Amino acid sequence: MQNILQTLVSHDFEAVLSIDTASRRYHFTFLREKTLLNVPSDGDFDAANERFADTQIVVADRDHFLKEIRLEKILAEVEKNGKHNIRYRLRNEENRIQYRNLSFIFSSDKKGLIGAVTDETEDVLEHIEKNRDLWLKDECIRFIVRHMCENFIIVNPETDEATTFVHDHRQMQPKSSWKEQIRWFADNIVVPEEREDYEAYFDLDALVSRIRESGICKVPCTVNYSDGRHDFMITNALIRDPGVDEEKFFVFSSAQDITRLKRANETGETLLAKSRMDSQTGLVNRATAEKLIRESLYGAKPDEWNTFLLIDIDHFKSFNDVYGHILGDAVLRFMGEAMREVFRATDVLCRWGGDEFVIFIPRFENEQSLNNRLAALQARMKEFRNQGDPMPLTLSIGGVIAKNESTLNTLFSKADEALYAVKEKGRDGIVVNRIEPVYETADVSQAAGREMS
Repeated sequence: MQNILQTLVSHDFEAVLSIDTASRRYHFTFLREKTLLNVPSDGDFDAANERFADTQIVVADRDHFLKEIRLEKILAEVEKNGKHNIRYRLRNEENRIQYRNLSFIFSSDKKGLIGAVTDETEDVLEHIEKNRDLWLKDECIRFIVRHMCENFIIVNPETDEATTFVHDHRQMQPKSSWKEQIRWFADNIVVPEEREDYEAYFDLDALVSRIRESGICKVPCTVNYSDGRHDFMITNALIRDPGVDEEKFFVFSSAQDITRLKRANETGETLLAKSRMDSQTGLVNRATAEKLIRESLYGAKPDEWNTFLLIDIDHFKSFNDVYGHILGDAVLRFMGEAMREVFRATDVLCRWGGDEFVIFIPRFENEQSLNNRLAALQARMKEFRNQGDPMPLTLSIGGVIAKNESTLNTLFSKADEALYAVKEKGRDGIVVNRIEPVYETADVSQAAGREMS
């Protein structure tokens, strides 16, 4: 029986000692071979502690060790808790850190103490390694949240239990359930006009069904921060529970602040739009018109018909010279407004240069409708006023209706020939050709009443 007890003790403990609290003396009843305790097998308890602390315990732990191993401290803690543990570190022959736990309990007659030393090195190192892994993962998560998104949530759809990682606790408060978290977001940061749609979208059952049907789902959201409104893009996906239950899924939802990106895109789009526009009239410029017309010609069927118009403001140069460039600029702006009023947004409306304008109407050959539009444009230009005084303007319009195999150069050349014919007849008129002249008139008001043929 004694051998069995000794085997059990030697398996679990490095040393076992008894202490006579009256005499303050100790005695080791068991010492494992090659133990790191270089103190006598018995002697004065206080003196042994001082020697052991000075020679073997890591410097950083000495004061704590000596404080905790005072006999009075041990007796008080054992009386209160039934046990007293002292953890400390020491160095072995290879100068490596070792971890020990010294535990005390009362002897059976409560006239003394029993102490046992446990080697916890492997357990502690394993625990430290796990903590290090957890710390690294936590730091990685913090890095992702801090630099790549505002927050993300992992939720168990079966229990509604959620784990929320946030970038700034002053802006957002983590909750323990998905419903609570979504409600907090809706009530505290989502802009009022989007709250109802936000809560409906993030109903957990509906969201899971949507992800299963469509894969990764993204939805924009607008929130109010202390520094103003921010644009979010929220990405939602399902992730498996690897190595535990392959059939189990969690919802992963991350929110990215795209305010700067959206503003940059808007700025880029604005700059791009400005680069495509004529600043004076608001119509597209020549380079953009050429690109749009060629793209339309290349992309349409060969047997489709297109309409190309070339327009001059009559006597614009002399008008500019007499009245000045300020009024001349006002005329150009008025022309741009008139063209946008009469023609469709899908038509290419261009200031080609100076007082020359181009209109390209893709897949359009309705001569009566064209005639009506041109009549309306002429009539609108005659409404121009200078500080309230009528100052009617007239237009010379040349055009061509041609099948899609025509190139931009061909269309322009044919329209220029038609425009020249109008000017030869005294301006203020329209000539539109369908290879052969469709109709001619020196006065748009006369042409307005009959069909082109």
